[in-house]
Amino acid sequence: MASSRSMTSSKDIRQAFLEYFESKGHSRVASSALVPANDPTLMF
Repeated sequence: MASSRSMTSSKDIRQAFLEYFESKGHSRVASSALVPANDPTLMF
């Protein structure tokens, strides 16, 4: 049985996710690294 639904791209899913939270009053902020650059306390 073939499906008539088309595939949703990851870009579309991300956009829907961001728009949902913006509609609930949240702000969109730029992404950033989880690990700070040049942190001497990191072992690697």
